[in-house]
Amino acid sequence: MATIRTARLVLRPYESSDWEPFLALVQDDAVMRRLSGPLTTDAARKLLDRLLAHDPARGLVGWAVVTGRDGEYCGHVFIDKYQRDLRSAELGFVLLRPFHRQGFATEMATAVIAYARTTLCCDVVTATVDEDNEPSKAVLARIGMSVQSRRLDSNGSYLVYSTGHG
Repeated sequence: MATIRTARLVLRPYESSDWEPFLALVQDDAVMRRLSGPLTTDAARKLLDRLLAHDPARGLVGWAVVTGRDGEYCGHVFIDKYQRDLRSAELGFVLLRPFHRQGFATEMATAVIAYARTTLCCDVVTATVDEDNEPSKAVLARIGMSVQSRRLDSNGSYLVYSTGHG
């Protein structure tokens, strides 16, 4: 899996040494409240193990996001539900609170959409977002995604955004 460099960030494959900052991210209630809530330590370990596999065939590819300036861990971006035969995938991203409102989400999402299109040959990339999550909705609009549908689950109403029709 490739390392991706943007103007200010480095998106690199996860390493075992990322455990502590990764755990801090996925257990932060304020950050994870819109993503089905904070993970237990066991669930976080299972997710990191999946990310360490770096295997798109397993449906999930994720990058640790660090600052290009000093290599500080600031978040996570991933492609989930990758389906080669359908040429589709789902984008997800999350940042630690000190890195919010700086354009990092837009920067990393743009880079991963390009990776999904060029490397994984995806025609369609989707993303889901809680209907009231204005910051993430703004990011998705900035990177050229548009609302395709509104859905409801046990956590409430959410929107499905897409780069194309599929």
